[in-house]
Amino acid sequence: MSDLQTFATTDELSSLLADTNLTVSNDAAELDLAAASQAIRNFARWHIAPLRVDTVRLTARAGLVYLPTLQLDEIVSVTSDGVTLDPATVVFDPDAGALIPPRLLYGRWSRYRGGVVVQYRHGYADVPADLKRLCLELVIRSRAAPTSMTREQTMSSSATPSLSAPNVAGGIVLLPHEEPTVNPYRIAVL
Repeated sequence: MSDLQTFATTDELSSLLADTNLTVSNDAAELDLAAASQAIRNFARWHIAPLRVDTVRLTARAGLVYLPTLQLDEIVSVTSDGVTLDPATVVFDPDAGALIPPRLLYGRWSRYRGGVVVQYRHGYADVPADLKRLCLELVIRSRAAPTSMTREQTMSSSATPSLSAPNVAGGIVLLPHEEPTVNPYRIAVL
């Protein structure tokens, strides 16, 4: 399992499930919350929360180095072609999500694949409320929709659980109507 914390806790899930006929054991709840949090992270293309330090090897594209984050706290260290740079001389453009090379490099990053190594602190200290709620909703939907049943019918009525794909019920996936919740946290360029 990932070393990242989940976007919601088992206590938060239990309090939401208290008014329903759904139940889940703590072990299953932790697994479901981890899967829901990872589904959100995968769609967003970065970890989002908590605040942490990462080291990445990057390749410049069109003269810029794109950091996989939307919430930069601090650039800890930067090297380009093995030359260590003063992090204070590197500028981060939050609109582009890119590092601008310092004058020391004559306005150019390494031309080699993985030639730029950046250590940086990023992420939200606390999980944004809308993502926490979405994480809980993904788990509740997966618990409410049996994974093997796509339709239940009697003579005069029928019930169809939430489908995650045509003829597929259940599972922890983002549905199209949930993606706009994650879009503000999604990295567009990688």
